[in-house]
Amino acid sequence: MKSLFLIVTTFLVCFSLPVSSAEHDHPSDTVEYFIQPHPISKGRKSLVHPTFEAEGDNLLAELHGEKHLIYDPRFEFFYLKHIKQILDLDEDGRLEVIIGLHNGGNGSGYNYAIVSHRGDANFTVHMHEHLYSWADVQILEDKSFVINQKSIGVGNTSMDENQYVFRFERGKLELVSESSNTAYMNAEVEILASELRDMPNQETMIEVNIDEDEAKDQLACRYWPRWGSVLCHVNSTLQQKKLNLPGCKRIGILASSTNGYRDLVCGRDTVLYFDGDDYE
Repeated sequence: MKSLFLIVTTFLVCFSLPVSSAEHDHPSDTVEYFIQPHPISKGRKSLVHPTFEAEGDNLLAELHGEKHLIYDPRFEFFYLKHIKQILDLDEDGRLEVIIGLHNGGNGSGYNYAIVSHRGDANFTVHMHEHLYSWADVQILEDKSFVINQKSIGVGNTSMDENQYVFRFERGKLELVSESSNTAYMNAEVEILASELRDMPNQETMIEVNIDEDEAKDQLACRYWPRWGSVLCHVNSTLQQKKLNLPGCKRIGILASSTNGYRDLVCGRDTVLYFDGDDYE
């Protein structure tokens, strides 16, 4: 558990999310969490903040008319902060907030943090190495929450998929379980981004029967470093155009067919079907 430095001052509120605690055991401890850009300005004058306040977005909580800066040194690594959910995770009558930490762009997912109101002007911040995902946190009925991780990002050719289940109880964050998806749909022929990346020219072409006529077709692929994937297209002897495929970490040819063309697998198990004009 990480204790926080809290600052009580007066701010101009640019954005806030009001929260009601009418159903909780501590109605006098109603707290309102909100995000405030930094630096905070009022009219022509900028307010001066302590040196340890993070640049970029800051998370604040208002309690009994006083505004408190929620600060943790780990916040310094992230410019943007987004309130994802506000709820009572440990059912103690006080509200937690799940915030997403990010630095902008589409090259990385969110690091998540749990901020817990522990009564009066006391707040704690809880983070974990596996509280990271491109997807939103999934809250279950019992207030446990799920992080689904996929390997995505610049140069990342891995197809690992992991799931982590957490609980927040009695003011403590606990990793309840973790699991990995190791299943792949079987393909007769496949091209992997991890293999193409290590080839000298980072591209390849194979001849294979895709449109089920007597002539061989071509499956041509090149490595896409931006997403650690392959960009491929099919040159069919029955088509006058290239059949472009989405970026995938793996392209495989399946035994099944649709509309006279072999079905393809993208990644672990996403099937691409020919709709009569293109693959989708």
